Amino acid sequence: MMRSRTSSSQSISELIRENPFLCAAFLALIALAALESDVGSPGFMSLMWTVLGFGFYIVSSLPERLMPGISGWIHLAMIGALGLIPYLIADMVWRRLRNR
Repeated sequence: MMRSRTSSSQSISELIRENPFLCAAFLALIALAALESDVGSPGFMSLMWTVLGFGFYIVSSLPERLMPGISGWIHLAMIGALGLIPYLIADMVWRRLRNR
């Protein structure tokens, strides 16, 4: 019996093709974690974070404006959550342009 496409899981290549900017966001977070824990080449990880971390740069000042005096861990979590929004918007635009 044939299964519908929605019930089967996507392969990793299909996931990357559908959401390239979200994958870039996760790579940027991995590069930031590697930089903070001194793993890998600092020059390469810094370059990777600088190039791929554009969404997090865009929203980095937003949590402080929304909640003045916010503590460190909550501030970082909000940057992480809000930083994904530009990537998700870019993926929506990508899908719309690709499906024209």
